[in-house]
Order: sequence, then C-alpha cells, then structure tokens
Amino acid sequence: MSEEKTILIVNPGSTSLKFKLYKFPEKSLLASGKLERIGCEKSEYQFKILGRNRKGAESIPDYITGVDFILDALIGQESALRSLEDLSAAGFKAVHAGLKSLGPGAVYLTEEILNEMTRFLTVAPVHNGAYLDAINCFRKIAPGLPLAALFEPAFHNTITEEKYTCGLPFEWREKYGIRRYGFHGASHRYISERAPEVMDWSMERRKSARLVSCHLGGSSSLCAIRDGKSV
Repeated sequence: MSEEKTILIVNPGSTSLKFKLYKFPEKSLLASGKLERIGCEKSEYQFKILGRNRKGAESIPDYITGVDFILDALIGQESALRSLEDLSAAGFKAVHAGLKSLGPGAVYLTEEILNEMTRFLTVAPVHNGAYLDAINCFRKIAPGLPLAALFEPAFHNTITEEKYTCGLPFEWREKYGIRRYGFHGASHRYISERAPEVMDWSMERRKSARLVSCHLGGSSSLCAIRDGKSV
C-alpha cells in the first residue's frame, strides 16, 4: 500500500492567492480556497476545509501575510492538518525561470532555480515577485518541506529551435535568455487533452489533430497544438 501524503498546491496571482490541499494516493481534496484583492484595505477570502465553508474579509497587505493566514486556517485539532509536520510537500503553479522553466514537468525549487526566478523578475515582475514571496515564506516556516513548481513554459518545451528563436543576435539568446518561451502551459495542456474528448475524436484522429488554443484573461496567449504537443 502506498504511503499517505498530504500536498498543498499554491497558486499566487497578481492580486490573489489560491490553494488546494490533497491527500494521496487517493487524490482526495481536503481543502480549497482563495484570497483576493491582496494589498487592498480588505481582502476577501473563501475557504472550504473538510466540507465546511468559511468566508469573510481581512487585512492582507502582502503574500507572506496571505500564506500565514491560509496555514492558520488549515492547521488545528479540527482542521485539515494537525501541524505543519502533516504536510508532505508544497507545489506551485509558477511562471518564469528562463530555461529552467522548460521542465518538461514539475521541478524541485533548488537555489539554482530560485536564482533564475529572481533573474527573470524584470520579465515577469508581478508574478515572479509574488511567487518568490510565497515560496520564501514556506522556506522560512518549514525549512525541511520539499517544494516543487510547474512553470508555465513547461508544456511548450516541444517547440522547435527555429520557432523559439527570435530574429535578434544569437548571443542575446545565450547571454540574456531572449527567445520564445510560451506561457499559460497548464491551460493549453488542458485544452489539448479535453478538446478531443469533447469532440469524441478517435485515437487515430487525435494523432493528426491540429488545434489552436486561446487563453483569454488578464493576460492572453495563443498556442498551436499538433498531436497533443505545443508547436
């Protein structure tokens, strides 16, 4: 029988902080919730912990305060965790760490990868700053906890060199990391898997399928997909 593990998934946005707490191997959802309007006078929150709903508004000036607030709600005798020691790992849906973003899957958040996230702050200042704050909060309060992240460009690691190379001096790519990365990978990956199911395509049809996935929101991107892979 597989050992039980409890994993917290954290998704900091530009002004929000969302989470889900799972128990493995059964993949049961123990808790979920979100904090919104972080940095405003009042931040609204909606949590569902062990089937019980909580909502309200609190002063949450930054992401470190937000992480503390979420953990306080999750830990207790009648909550999802008795202590932080019950937590096996924390995972993040992250944005940009240069070439370290390309996975192809989730990666452990080593010093090398955190340094790359810091280096690419100028490229993704709103998102990388929020992620680094949240990650460093976990490193401070639970220094032995394994931390991993799935970066948005990971789905796009199948793009060929002639397509990810920009029409600029080649040394700029090598020195500064200037190239096409692709973003919103989790969204485009979901479309690549879900669209053929919805359209009831056969396995043979899926192999030749060509899709254009449109992620539309506060930030937007398009992705060309062939045979389930980003091109």
